[in-house]
Amino acid sequence: MKLTANIRQILLLVLFSSAAGAQEKSPVAYVNPFVGTTKSAVLTKWGSEGGCYPGAVAPHGYYQLTPETRRTGARGYDYQDSTICYFTCKDHHSGFPGGAAGNVFVMPVSDHQSFDPDHYSRQFSHKDETAVPGYYKVHFKDNQTTVETTASQDGGIFRFTFSEKVKPQIFASESLHFSATPEEQRSVKGGTLYIFKKGITIIEASIGNNTLSFDALKAATYKQWNELLSVVEINDDNEKGKAIFYTALYHSLLLPWLNNGHYGGFSPWDTFRTLHPLLSLLYPDLQAAMIRSMLDVYHASGHLPTESMTGNHSIPIITDAYFKGIPMDKEEVYKAMQQSINDTPYLQVDMPVYHELGYIPFTYPESVTRTVEYAYDDWALNLFTKEAMHEKVNDDRSLAFRHLLHIPSLFLLPRNRNEFKLHPGNTGYKEGDQWVYSFFVPQHPRELINMMGGDELFALRLDTALERKHIIFDNETVFHVPYLFNEANRPDLTQLWVRKIMQDRFSNTPGGLPGNDDLGATSSWYLFSAMGLYPLAPGKPLYALGIPAFKEMRIHLKDGKTLTIKSNDTHNPYVQQVRLNGVVYQGLNVAHEFIRRGGTLEFETGIAPVPSRENVNRTVIRLTEITMDTVATADQPFPIGFTLINNGDAGVYRINIMLNGQLCGSKNCLIGKGARLRDSVQCYLYKAGENVLQLNEQAERKVMLKTPLINASPVISDLVLQPLLKKDSIQRITFAVMNKQGTKKTFTIPAYLDGKPFYSAKLTLEPGEKKVVSCQVKTGLIGWHNVKISEISDRFKVYKDPQESLLLSLRGVKDVSGFENDAQIISSGEMKAPGNHPFLSDSNTYIEIPNARSLDEMGTTLTMMAWIYPTEKVPGLVDVFSKGDTHVLQIVDGKMLSFFAGGWGRGDITVPLPEHWLDHWHHIAGVCDKQRLKIYIDGVLKGETKLDEPVNLSVGHKWTLGRNEEFPGTRIFKGYIEQAKIFSDPIEITNCQCIGERPVQ
Repeated sequence: MKLTANIRQILLLVLFSSAAGAQEKSPVAYVNPFVGTTKSAVLTKWGSEGGCYPGAVAPHGYYQLTPETRRTGARGYDYQDSTICYFTCKDHHSGFPGGAAGNVFVMPVSDHQSFDPDHYSRQFSHKDETAVPGYYKVHFKDNQTTVETTASQDGGIFRFTFSEKVKPQIFASESLHFSATPEEQRSVKGGTLYIFKKGITIIEASIGNNTLSFDALKAATYKQWNELLSVVEINDDNEKGKAIFYTALYHSLLLPWLNNGHYGGFSPWDTFRTLHPLLSLLYPDLQAAMIRSMLDVYHASGHLPTESMTGNHSIPIITDAYFKGIPMDKEEVYKAMQQSINDTPYLQVDMPVYHELGYIPFTYPESVTRTVEYAYDDWALNLFTKEAMHEKVNDDRSLAFRHLLHIPSLFLLPRNRNEFKLHPGNTGYKEGDQWVYSFFVPQHPRELINMMGGDELFALRLDTALERKHIIFDNETVFHVPYLFNEANRPDLTQLWVRKIMQDRFSNTPGGLPGNDDLGATSSWYLFSAMGLYPLAPGKPLYALGIPAFKEMRIHLKDGKTLTIKSNDTHNPYVQQVRLNGVVYQGLNVAHEFIRRGGTLEFETGIAPVPSRENVNRTVIRLTEITMDTVATADQPFPIGFTLINNGDAGVYRINIMLNGQLCGSKNCLIGKGARLRDSVQCYLYKAGENVLQLNEQAERKVMLKTPLINASPVISDLVLQPLLKKDSIQRITFAVMNKQGTKKTFTIPAYLDGKPFYSAKLTLEPGEKKVVSCQVKTGLIGWHNVKISEISDRFKVYKDPQESLLLSLRGVKDVSGFENDAQIISSGEMKAPGNHPFLSDSNTYIEIPNARSLDEMGTTLTMMAWIYPTEKVPGLVDVFSKGDTHVLQIVDGKMLSFFAGGWGRGDITVPLPEHWLDHWHHIAGVCDKQRLKIYIDGVLKGETKLDEPVNLSVGHKWTLGRNEEFPGTRIFKGYIEQAKIFSDPIEITNCQCIGERPVQ
């Protein structure tokens, strides 16, 4: 039985079950395939392009016939471009970085131009371009050639229309079936140039299986798309919203690909959160077929599908589908899930230590991400084991986040036994940081909230993080975040942020997606959110309630059921009441079973927030027994004792110290379930006489300071200046001043440059008050300069020429740049004394440069270089010179050299390695000059790629030679490294003396 036939029957059922009087404009007519085909129009952090393509494709089609406009960097189609390099026919991972790039190259070639497949392109205008589901068209005005494409699930057709005056020429990298016979076939680099007789005006070229004519196939695919999209009807005059919605639904139905009755191209990390739950709801038969294909992978390989990311999220996909009624053999899937994450041999090398410790230490890459994602998979499997197999389980590992929670900061931080990395940057995280991954516990939201200080503190902290853009909605890792407010009894904030994200970050434009669409995952988030539903924790058959985007939506479910979702006013920001089938619904989550039955879900909205309809707070902590002295000593720790009594689950309670009406300190206290904790905090007093102290909202206490400090000098601290400055630029300086005297005082603070005063600050401070002072100075003298304020000082360098912008220059491990940032040799985890010889990087040894402002705070340009002597070809990625995964010179599979600056998502330049690469000295350099990335080998420019816009290159990772701080124990360079240098300016490497002399081995 052919799967495609079943799908067509499903589509017909969907079509005929649609109610009469549906929206006048068909759903397919709203789809805009150009959405997501260029850089996002909004701020993003973890991927700036939508990664989508405009070409012809059928639902889950194995063939996608689409143009590409870029060969280097982020390959594929970008709407900003005005030339097309070629068309490609398959392997487009819609929404991935470079997801618009594919394989099997085809291009009509002008007979007036010489043809080089590596450099050929043709001008076009978007005015001459058309894209609708299943069809694409573009006209090249240079010789009046038109290209049209259409596709089915298992084939595709090009239709080329030429002028009678043109001699048709078509390049193809693989054999195609042409409707006309070429009179000549010329072998060229990468394929064949087919040349046809002049006067032939229409030539069709097909790939895969095609039995229909071009126009018949185009019409059939268009109809197929309309049938699938008609599963949702929208009754609303919001035309822009409907275009965004139906385009999102279109994008959610492109992958996995269907090929010969089996689905492939799975990427569970991207799709387990939204895409597969969406299929389980709207297209359960398609989801069932995909589960069967996932099991095919298991039977062939021994494991369920994974990809290059973290975890094995096929587990929650299957668990979620099972509990939503998707038919499957539970014994078979249970065995597959167990073998994929619990049985040896493990797929992941860090799984044994995770099982041993309950978390992954930071001696492994991406330790925090892997810990919380493994914990999620454990939870999903435990849920299946307990509810489907009726076996006992141990849920301890599903709460693994507790091992990584750093109580003072309330962040999940990289940890190794008793040590936490307090300033990790991106180290320990996959496409995220401490803000993003500290909230990834969707399976246990109440436990997370309790451990982060309870409802009020949790909601305030998360709201502030979103408002201040510590967390930006641009990636799968934060899809669930706005719905966490529900769990903290602040549904008004869920409604506010979901509405804001839908309205501000999605649009019907080429830049209309907030980051990578990742196989339709981001689009699926929009679809759920527009319905007013969201699967917070896939595996659990519940939907969090949000706020719908349309007045009425009719969702045609399986077995002829229809769910109608209504809103009285979609402009109001808050939900006042929810009614399910006419009955007031009090909860903030609704079961899939209620949704599956159909009926009516009504949202009554208004302009004012409504208190929680589900007031649950299982942590009840009481502060009592506060003790403190009545007399204090100036500038000495003043302890305050207290007792916490917890009548609920384990959680964290924050103690705030108010001194004379001002917050002067706080402490987070972890207290176990039903426990009693005696603890203390401390502060410092300076004000003479009576001081008023208060812990949280407890009674105020009065403390006397009888002997204040008198005539104490102001304390100067935190001097900050720019370490490197271009000639005639302005040096901006900040420093802090504190008054330790017992009364209000006015101070005059002079600032000196090279021993001469250039600024004087006059400020009045209360006792114990600290203020930051800002000033600036300009100097045109080349060389080193000293700034002194009171007893503290720092120096900076002024330069003129780019080669003088040297920030680091290692001889062995000694920094001779003048900044004195000497490197450290790390061997088996221990530091060795510096030396002055070529450094040998191997599996046990590498070089690390400690953090310094001169190396961490940068502008928008950069040059990094080194002499290297590779001794071994290492498969995969090898990081030779890196600053985290932000600025990297790396070797790829022992064949290519790659460079990027500002993060891999910005683009990279990759070039072949020269002959005689091993066992020879080579000079490598990467240059970022705002507009371009350039890569040099042995002083010769080997390649460059254009960047969209400049970005600030500051990042907190350590510079590393032979490794990458973000990937400990991996990406190991084996060979010698010498004369590593960093410049703040872009350097023209060719014939530059900055390269230095070739080292002597």
